[in-house]
Amino acid sequence: TVERGWVVDGLRQDSDGVTLTLRPAAGDSDARSVRARYVVGCDGANSFVRDAAGIARTDLGFAEPWIVIDARPHDMADFAHLPSAAQYCDPRRPTTAVQNGANLRRWEFMLLPGETPADFDDPSRVWELLDGHMRPDQGEIVRYAVYTFRSLVADTMRAGRVLLAGDAAHLMPPFMGEGMCSGIRDAANLAWKLDRVLTGRSGDALLDTYTSERAPQNLAAIAMSVEMGKVSCVL
Repeated sequence: TVERGWVVDGLRQDSDGVTLTLRPAAGDSDARSVRARYVVGCDGANSFVRDAAGIARTDLGFAEPWIVIDARPHDMADFAHLPSAAQYCDPRRPTTAVQNGANLRRWEFMLLPGETPADFDDPSRVWELLDGHMRPDQGEIVRYAVYTFRSLVADTMRAGRVLLAGDAAHLMPPFMGEGMCSGIRDAANLAWKLDRVLTGRSGDALLDTYTSERAPQNLAAIAMSVEMGKVSCVL
């Protein structure tokens, strides 16, 4: 990953394993190769592993842009009256408010028709959204970004010796909090199967059950999240 100093930009699999090509994220050092019996792509919505393995996705039709704002209050006690998580079905602008760890608060606001991400390049516009929630004298904005909440699912979670987990395999609106939960379930399902295959206690065919067991549950989580999103995004 970029944070660890290397970027994967090549993937080739054969009957015995997978070869990954890595290049330094910075500098002019030579690329290097890593060989593995299996590769699990947990590299997010824009997964290189998924694309390199030729795994397509199906779009289930939900797409709504929201701006996500992380703020660090000077005193968390100023916001102790707020619930730890809340969804406000405000017809003027649907809003989410959550406590984000011990020292941060997060607010999310749906973009209205005609608004674009560029409209919020100016931090003053972000503070306008926070009006009534947090004042500039109460804290600082740590980061903000516009995300389009999507509903996408990989057509398979396995292609030969490449497997997918988490956002690389499925995207869903966040309104039920099922995105990370689904990724954890993916890992729980896959880990023991890989362990059995890698230690020779089970054959490779065991990994075929990963998609058949996880895909229906992921589809159900996406469907539930989409239905909640249809309620939460009403103007």
